[in-house]
Amino acid sequence: MANQIILSIILSAIAGLVGYYLGSYFRKKSGLTETLIKDIDSESAVLKERIMSVRNHTMRLTELAILKKRVDEFDGDSAVIDKSINRLEEILNTLELAIKSDNEKWADLLLTRFSKHLRQLLHEGASSRIEIDETCDHLESSLSLLSAMNQNTWAYEINTDRLNGFDKGRTIKSMSITPWVLETLWDCTKTSTISKTVNLEIISDTYEVLFLLKVNGKTYERKEEI
Repeated sequence: MANQIILSIILSAIAGLVGYYLGSYFRKKSGLTETLIKDIDSESAVLKERIMSVRNHTMRLTELAILKKRVDEFDGDSAVIDKSINRLEEILNTLELAIKSDNEKWADLLLTRFSKHLRQLLHEGASSRIEIDETCDHLESSLSLLSAMNQNTWAYEINTDRLNGFDKGRTIKSMSITPWVLETLWDCTKTSTISKTVNLEIISDTYEVLFLLKVNGKTYERKEEI
């Protein structure tokens, strides 16, 4: 009888230990499952972000096609404009590479700045003339985009100290200055050879606006009638 009691106690203890370890095992399994679900959810979120980026990328392609159509109808400096459009296509290729890479911060930055720049070009291309003040905003976006292509390894400054306040509301020819800046800085941007800071000074007088673009010790200038 005593042996049966001892055996019962031993079996109960063993059963308890087995139950404990089985419980621990299944809790771990449950924890692993929860972790796996969280990992899947996390991967799903990343995938959704990538899909949205690709979707935005596709939308930009559509907008680019619209811009090309407007440029074809636009009476302006077609050679410079055509080059700038080709540059935008190359930026899209860079954006696609950024989206496919692990550098999501760079991809997001490039996508945001490209989208803003493209919207402004679409707006500018819709009319024959644009206010100087608005041109300054577009130039800021252009320089910001080019800097983003080089992952912000260089800065830029736009100096309007010699731009008369009453001239800001006056107009110049649309689709002239922004493509010029893009084209002037393109080679340096593609080869990542811009040193430190790009300076753009805007000077106005009664009849014209002078744009002085300084990069790597060189100065480029362009004038537009107002």
